[in-house]
Amino acid sequence: MRARVTLFTPAQRRARARRVLLLLLLGALLSAPIPGWHFVGVPGFIAGAVILSRRRRRQEVLVHSLGGTCPACGGEQEIERAGFESLPASVPCPGCGEFLKLEALR
Repeated sequence: MRARVTLFTPAQRRARARRVLLLLLLGALLSAPIPGWHFVGVPGFIAGAVILSRRRRRQEVLVHSLGGTCPACGGEQEIERAGFESLPASVPCPGCGEFLKLEALR
């Protein structure tokens, strides 16, 4: 199978994590003065900032699309917008529905 991926350097991973952290903290700051909403919005934005920035910091690869011959049905398949954040991952074949395990070759 062939894959179109984006590999992130450590500097790119830090920048992506910083960007999502700052955007969500800004959301928490902007939702603080809204009566009633601030009880849910501020903790939600802060928790989201921590969780998503940690995820972005650890993400080394982003798989955009996959293509190749399915080993189960033998058909040529193209999977667009795969969006995997890490490998190994499982994806169903669009032709036969059999799950394919995707692993990175190092």
